Amino acid sequence: AQAQRAVADGAAATGELRSDLRIGVIPTLSSIDVAALAARFVAGNPKAGLVVTGGGSDRLVDLLLHDHLDVAFVGLPDHKTPPGIGLHRLGENRHVAAVPAAHILSTRSQLHLAELADEQFIDFPPGTPGRQQSDLAFSAAGLRRSVPYVVSVVEVMLDLVSRGVGIALLPPATVERRADVTAVALIDGPRRVEAMAYRDFNPSPAAAVFRELLTQTPTDE
Repeated sequence: AQAQRAVADGAAATGELRSDLRIGVIPTLSSIDVAALAARFVAGNPKAGLVVTGGGSDRLVDLLLHDHLDVAFVGLPDHKTPPGIGLHRLGENRHVAAVPAAHILSTRSQLHLAELADEQFIDFPPGTPGRQQSDLAFSAAGLRRSVPYVVSVVEVMLDLVSRGVGIALLPPATVERRADVTAVALIDGPRRVEAMAYRDFNPSPAAAVFRELLTQTPTDE
């Protein structure tokens, strides 16, 4: 890996990028079109390759820190930056309640977390950024909740919601694309920051070029 990095650094010094750009992307990203940005990178660097990996924010940050990714598009609780990581903030959103279309709360325009405290929740594994966002919001509101169903795959989570197994808290764009699940706004719901993460120390040439492209790209706040 060190030898490959030395070759990539040498080529980059001459103005030619030859190394792969390794991107990590969470499945719920909504603030930027990663494919469009990657296509611009490929067009401007025809000798560079492209490798895209999906996963949760915690896994992608770990891959980034161990030099298996150059950049990662992640979602994190507000004001939380993992050690050794720099963040280019893209936008933020407040989660909505994902409820079955036939649920008694599906006709409401907005809710407080207190109105959901007695519901059965489907959520991400404990300790992951996706779970922490909701746990922090309930803790800040002085509320406790029951999370008997733990699911790592967003589409499976929404499938379970649609079948009445429980409810979930997710980013608006993730829920609104489903016709069989209703998104209800939360007045005091979890807030999530979407960002492009990169290593603070010694980022790769591909990461530097991609970050420069990102600064020229508008985002969907």
